Amino acid sequence: MTRIKFKNSINIYLFFTGLMGHIVLVIAFLYIMNIEQLSARLLVKKSIDTLGIDIPVVIIKLLQPNVKNGNFPLDGEVNKRHPRIVLPQLMHWDGVGVSPFIKQRIFEHRNNKAYLSNCGSGGLMPSVACWLATNDSELLRKIIIQMLNYELNVPTADTTYSNGWQLALAYDLVFSALNEKQRGLVEHKISKALEATLLNLDEDSASLWHGRSTHAAIAWLCAVVLSDRVDQVDELQRRAQGHFLNAIDALAYTAVWPSGYNY
Repeated sequence: MTRIKFKNSINIYLFFTGLMGHIVLVIAFLYIMNIEQLSARLLVKKSIDTLGIDIPVVIIKLLQPNVKNGNFPLDGEVNKRHPRIVLPQLMHWDGVGVSPFIKQRIFEHRNNKAYLSNCGSGGLMPSVACWLATNDSELLRKIIIQMLNYELNVPTADTTYSNGWQLALAYDLVFSALNEKQRGLVEHKISKALEATLLNLDEDSASLWHGRSTHAAIAWLCAVVLSDRVDQVDELQRRAQGHFLNAIDALAYTAVWPSGYNY
């Protein structure tokens, strides 16, 4: 009889110890979420990256936020031709030789020796600028390799921004020189960068000043270069534009910082 009571006492102790342990873990989890200003999804993701924990995909999916702006009415139309972001003067350029517009720009800067001789550091965007000024086929080959092998980072709400915008900008400018297969592969990468950024925007963790407006701008830059080579591209563009316009409205309603609306 005494032994049975002893066992019951151990079971009760283990039950309450386990219960208290789980309560402490939940409180600690919520406390870290509040201190770090991270959502549950981002905190779990950060823990996975830091500790190397193998979390089932289904849990990650369950933690994903509800999609926002899925039915947002697109304001305006996305240009069919490229470039869509900068240098629209190249929209009707066939990619052969140096475009007349760029030739004119070079002529206007003919006295600036540094401008004419400096062809960048070999990075993606400097190489693209170089190629526009020279139409060097070997340089183009290297640019295409860089774009196809471009490594995307993982954006988070705590001001870790996606690097996908750089690939989007490069792709937009080099579009005319790519074949259909290359366009499809690069757009797939850009769409993945966009989806990762939209996850952060669909949550409430990113603050207006220290993230949301930048995430929103990156999302729109990525979205605007995509085409129907990407599944559900219309929805992705609506969501991106919705977040971008909401960020602009929010900035208009808030007090200005000394260095500008979004420093």
